[in-house]
Amino acid sequence: MHKVYPKFSDRNLVLKLDLFIPSVGIEARLSDYHTFLMSYQPGYIFNQHNNEPTKFYIVNQIRASIRYFYTVDKFIEKGKRTDKFAGNFFTVFAMIGNSTAVTPSFFIVGPAWRLQRNLGEKFQFSFEAGVGYTSAATATPLPLTAAVDLKLGLAL
Repeated sequence: MHKVYPKFSDRNLVLKLDLFIPSVGIEARLSDYHTFLMSYQPGYIFNQHNNEPTKFYIVNQIRASIRYFYTVDKFIEKGKRTDKFAGNFFTVFAMIGNSTAVTPSFFIVGPAWRLQRNLGEKFQFSFEAGVGYTSAATATPLPLTAAVDLKLGLAL
C-alpha cells in the first residue's frame, strides 16, 4: 500500500532545473521530515596554493545529500507552503568533482544549513551555507572549505 504523507509536500519526487548555475537534480521523500537529493552541476573553485597566484576553475560535480527539515510543523501551523519540499533544513552532503589536465579530482563532505522557498507555482529559491572537508591532490594544509550554494530555478 502506498503511504500518504499529509504533513509535508504534495509529492514524493521533485525534478529541479536550476537557472542561476545550470544544474539538474531529483529530490525524493524519505519520510515526513527527510529527503534525499542527487544532482549534477558545474562548480566554481578558487584555489590558492603556497605562494602561487589564485586560480579559478570550472569543474563538473555530482552531489548527494540527506536533508532533515526541522521547520515542517511550524510552517504548517503558520500556513506557510511546504509543497515541493519548501522549508529550512540541516543537511549532510557529499560531492565529487572531475579530474582533467587542468583541475584535479576532489571529494568534499560536510554539514550545512539550507533554506528552500517556492516562488509562484513553478519556481524555487534556495540558499545553503556550511563547511566541508576536502580531499584533493592539491589540498591545502587546512583541508576545510566554505560550502555556499545559491539556486534559482524550476521545481517540477
